[in-house]
Amino acid sequence: MPEESKSTSNNERHEVSPSAEQTPLELFQQKISLLKRQEETGELPTAHLKKVNPKELNEEDMFMFDLFEVWQRVGSVDSVNIIFFHKYRNRAHKSDNFSRADFSAFLANKLVGIPVVEKSLDGFYAEIRDLQESHPDGNLKLVDVDLLGEEDDAMWVQVKAFEEGKMNLPREEFEEYHKAATISGNKSCKHFADFLAARLSARWKQDES
Repeated sequence: MPEESKSTSNNERHEVSPSAEQTPLELFQQKISLLKRQEETGELPTAHLKKVNPKELNEEDMFMFDLFEVWQRVGSVDSVNIIFFHKYRNRAHKSDNFSRADFSAFLANKLVGIPVVEKSLDGFYAEIRDLQESHPDGNLKLVDVDLLGEEDDAMWVQVKAFEEGKMNLPREEFEEYHKAATISGNKSCKHFADFLAARLSARWKQDES
């Protein structure tokens, strides 16, 4: 991981004093309220937060903001997280929540100034190999891990965040990924997508009940 190469400027500090009664989401919303005030006074040069109601932002926005702060501290963002971010922004724009759409635009504007570095997939490959050793799923056993790519890594990150309640994963979004993997001609990508589909099925049924 790159060493920290950038410090947060005075104008971009968004520390708040948490109270014992505040939830993480409320603390995040308070941070965004502070950033919004900094925009209104001209301390921040953007205007994307002008119409954002921080109370309309949710856990997914909070999770992405936390990731963004990490990228800002280390001075780079990897190529898989770029895929991950664009999927988040697309969901925010489709949500009919204008606050979320404008907030994602705010992050996208800030992201432009952060260098993108190619991510090594070695950690992803090692994680999937460990699962192959411990998981009885037949589809996963058929996966040649070395044939998986950045889209598979990005979906795996999203699936884990979804299972932890940090990100949304609409069924139709996953189905687009699954369809692309199925017609790609890469059997390992298809088997991996099938493994994820089986893993997600029970969670979606639980959410729908």
